[in-house]
Amino acid sequence: MRVYCGLLDLEMYTQISPGAGTEERRSADFSHARFLGESAQHRMEHSCKEAMATSAVPSENLPTYKLVVVGDGGVGKSALTIQFFQKIFVPDYDPTIEDSYLKHTEIDGQWAILDVLDTAGQEEFSAMREQYMRTGDGFLIVYSVTDKASFEHVDRFHQLILRVKDRESFPMILVANKVDLVHLRKVSSEQGKEMAAKYNIPYIETSAKDPPLNVDKAFHDLVRVISFDLGMENRDATDDLVTIEAAEAIRKYNVGIKCATITPDEKRVEEFKLKKMWKSPNGTIRNILGGTVFREAIICKNIPRLVTGWIKPIIIGRHAYGDQYRATDFVVPGPGRVEIKYTPNNGGEPVTYVVHDFEGRYVQFQKFTRKFYIQTGTGGVALGMYNTDQSIRDFAHSSFQMALARSWPLYMSTKNTILKKYDGRFKDIFQEIYDKYVFCSLDLTFIAKEYKSQFEAKGIWYEHRLIDDMVAQAMKSEGGFIWACKNYDGDVQSDSVAQGYGSLGMMTSVLVCPDGKTVEAEAAHGTVTRHYRMHQQGKETSTNPIASIFAWTRGLAHRADLDKNNELKVFANSLEEVCIETIESGFMTKDLAACIKGLPNVQSSDYLNTFDFMDKLAENLKVKLMSQPKL
Repeated sequence: MRVYCGLLDLEMYTQISPGAGTEERRSADFSHARFLGESAQHRMEHSCKEAMATSAVPSENLPTYKLVVVGDGGVGKSALTIQFFQKIFVPDYDPTIEDSYLKHTEIDGQWAILDVLDTAGQEEFSAMREQYMRTGDGFLIVYSVTDKASFEHVDRFHQLILRVKDRESFPMILVANKVDLVHLRKVSSEQGKEMAAKYNIPYIETSAKDPPLNVDKAFHDLVRVISFDLGMENRDATDDLVTIEAAEAIRKYNVGIKCATITPDEKRVEEFKLKKMWKSPNGTIRNILGGTVFREAIICKNIPRLVTGWIKPIIIGRHAYGDQYRATDFVVPGPGRVEIKYTPNNGGEPVTYVVHDFEGRYVQFQKFTRKFYIQTGTGGVALGMYNTDQSIRDFAHSSFQMALARSWPLYMSTKNTILKKYDGRFKDIFQEIYDKYVFCSLDLTFIAKEYKSQFEAKGIWYEHRLIDDMVAQAMKSEGGFIWACKNYDGDVQSDSVAQGYGSLGMMTSVLVCPDGKTVEAEAAHGTVTRHYRMHQQGKETSTNPIASIFAWTRGLAHRADLDKNNELKVFANSLEEVCIETIESGFMTKDLAACIKGLPNVQSSDYLNTFDFMDKLAENLKVKLMSQPKL
């Protein structure tokens, strides 16, 4: 999972003491800053006042990145930090205990706050350093190219970060500083790059001396690599905390792009020696964020459809909360009663519902002085699941809004004839909101609004159908509608619809959250284990990347909308167009060639391998972008 949110040039900064509280940190003035001379202070005050006067810093809550600068004493950590914040070079070494800086800034069109901690390099401050490391979002590990020992100590800092964060990996960047001192250099670029490759982290060379080299880029690049490893081993190592952190980061930055992940079963628990059978990371993230997963087929003219009548897309809106994905299930070991109990918080009388009486009994008999029990009858399995009115309302609103945005009719499917209360609640809330709903605005006035008149104005409609009837209706339709499904139904039907359009590898999946501005994009399909095993064995693969690419383009396009970044929007749209145009021109992966010819008839000349297909997409994208008008 990688969450992107960019930052740009200096607008204003504050230096603060590490122990300052939130309000104190935000209101600290320039008198707390450490400057070298009155002229430097005047220069900084003037530049900051000018920046604040000419730049409109957004007033809403901004994402905050906590970055920590670590490394041996004397490697230039403070010089880099002061150059980044104050745009001045400090030539003399002044041992730092801890200095912390705040800065409102912008990268890639996104405003944010950088909270940077310049740590002490001396060993006697190691305990204090660990304390501040615990809350860091990313780390700059700095060494001096003139000091071989500082380079050799990089491993110590790398291991310390992983130990403090209790991770196998974490966002870091290796910074080779003082590269301006060419005549004193003792650590080569090749050595630095080799170490960065060993740790699988980015490498950058810097100089804080005027004119500075890559100072801003070092801090900006660290922000860009903040990500969350949802690999099964890391989820197990962190007791699945990394999944929760990833969800919170998506909510914080409003955009998340997720790779396919494995949900372990008994076999995986044994294979990977996991602590327990962890829950689906998708389910965890969706339960935290809420919202609706909208899945839509990616249609290419030359890819035949299994359902030939589908000439328009069908968008599946999957309710992304609760039901089986947040249920409690267990094996009933033997005869007994399973009950569900509701206890009101207001002190009212609890209500108990009998789910099932598992028949049978225990027969006691005695032989000599010992008693024995024999079980007659069997147990079984049981499940308790739930949903909330608020989540269902959010689901309804996002579904109605999607239908209006696409000008397509909306269908909602349940099995309310069987689950009269459970599914009936979904049906009733959708109908109530469609006909008219009343909400309280921020000024405490009640506002009535309806979707029905808006639908009628567009010539579209909303209708509830039984799930079995809806499946039959969908198969004989031409497409061109939104299908709102409960969580499990949406999981199943989205794959069914994707295959009906030709391939599971040709479907987008975007979680739209109730706040209307937070999305998480991912490939609609799961992991490609068989292809990965072939790759590990050195065998050639032809793996379809289109759904993964569209996960990135949908995430980037949303980031562009939030930031009003037209250039990024053009790039994302162009990449999607290139994917479709490349396939329609006859360049594709093996799975798509099989859709056209049938797998037994596919020859190696009919498709490209994984890397050749990616190269072809890159080649065509370069041509398309060059033809775009300058923005």
